[in-house]
Amino acid sequence: MLEAGSSAPGHVVNLGHGVPPETDPDVLTRVVELVHSVEP
Repeated sequence: MLEAGSSAPGHVVNLGHGVPPETDPDVLTRVVELVHSVEP
């Protein structure tokens, strides 16, 4: 997903409504950290 969107200026990664309530918040934190760690 990150590679496919890398050519789009201002690409936004959105968790949206696809996160079930029982999802471990630590997993979501790790996803966000991963996205932020990728150089454009």
